[in-house]
Amino acid sequence: MTINISECFNGVLKGARGLPIAAMVEFTWSKLVAYFHDRHKKITEDLSRGKVWSDYAMEIYNKNAQKTPSHTVRNFNHETGVYQVLTPYNNHRGGGGNHSHEVHVFDRICGCGKWQNLKIPCSHVIKVLQGLHLDATSYIDPCYSLNNFIHTYSHHFVVPKSESLWRDVRGPRWVPDPQLLRAKGRPVASRIRNEMDEVRRERGSRREDPDLREIQPRQRCGVCHQEGHNRRSCPNSRGASTSGSATN
Repeated sequence: MTINISECFNGVLKGARGLPIAAMVEFTWSKLVAYFHDRHKKITEDLSRGKVWSDYAMEIYNKNAQKTPSHTVRNFNHETGVYQVLTPYNNHRGGGGNHSHEVHVFDRICGCGKWQNLKIPCSHVIKVLQGLHLDATSYIDPCYSLNNFIHTYSHHFVVPKSESLWRDVRGPRWVPDPQLLRAKGRPVASRIRNEMDEVRRERGSRREDPDLREIQPRQRCGVCHQEGHNRRSCPNSRGASTSGSATN
């Protein structure tokens, strides 16, 4: 139901970053229990008010239903459920519209492809179903129904015992290796460099890629032209400025 599931998990578990392993597991557990509880409670309230479909599905459906008054339907084959829907020319959208879509009601296929992809009737399908005096919402895929939605969050979690009541673990114990502890600071990159690393940072950008620092030109003094220091810290800067002023 999510096109980018990794970003979804990153948004939910953003607070777990940088925590120790035990605290991360406890945070994830508490977040999961609260997430299931809140979703189950909301869906139960929606069902008690007579709602059938999720808010996501109905928002798309209502938006599609608002486009139907301008559509025109042509009957091609009533027995096989094939119809043609014409959309008018739209001057307000840069020359959009003026399309012809083939709708197969029995096969649940529309020429625009939106019905097959989202499993929610598009405006062309809604127009055809309205002409047939059928409830277009019944053609929404059951995956959007709240009756199926509530089963997803009906799991019952077990309250964990207090740490003082935990049993001793029988088996090998994992002892951390002190030699593998990371030192302070940013870890050194160990990847293999290629021609992409030769790209310099953009002009005017203050941020510098730390992986490119070693290939950047080193600082050179403007007085003695040696690397490793600048004009202010150069040991010859005072003599150079004095000789320069005497010459002037």
